[in-house]
Amino acid sequence: MILALPLKASQQSAADPITDSIQPRDHEAALEAYRALSKTKRAKRLLLGRVANDTMKSVERAHAGGVNPQVYVETSVVGYLTARPARDVVTLGNQLATQAWWLDASDRFDLVVSELVLQEVAAGDPTAARDRLAAVASLPVLAFDKESVELGRHLIQCHAIPSDAEQDAAHVAIAAVNRVDYLATWNLRHIANPRLIPLIDKSCRDRGYVPAVICTPSQLQEA
Repeated sequence: MILALPLKASQQSAADPITDSIQPRDHEAALEAYRALSKTKRAKRLLLGRVANDTMKSVERAHAGGVNPQVYVETSVVGYLTARPARDVVTLGNQLATQAWWLDASDRFDLVVSELVLQEVAAGDPTAARDRLAAVASLPVLAFDKESVELGRHLIQCHAIPSDAEQDAAHVAIAAVNRVDYLATWNLRHIANPRLIPLIDKSCRDRGYVPAVICTPSQLQEA
């Protein structure tokens, strides 16, 4: 189900979710530090995580006939895509990885967002919000409907996602209800968390849904 979302004016007053930014003159120094760090095995694990190769390959086989897999672009990905360069070198690396993936992502995948994503990217500093909204303006919008709300509550009741992360549960639920292949996110605490992913998978399947493969843009770039 694809619907448009009327954005509320009050959303413009929320705190800006993009933090720890630096001035452009510091970008080169931070980038150089990131490049040095990325050569280490530890950095590679942090930036790329563990790719679920078997699952991702099975999705690719299912779409071997020429139809692109569908990717739900979660809010954190949009934030990393449009934010100013971060001071933290790992975060900066994730930003650069997101931008690299985005360059040809629409050629390899059918990208979608949701009403919830639009609500979240519209919040905060008006200028930053406009950049985020512009980045996803052409993407189809999935509804945040009753079915998704109920599955999100089930995920929390089953402790697949913490009770204080209702919106994160909603993102997972929307992707599952709409049978999206991948959920791209940089939310490593509540969504792309190796401890929680098996619980998310079981909780969705218990309700008759096949969950989206949860991964980062870096993992999708490497797939």
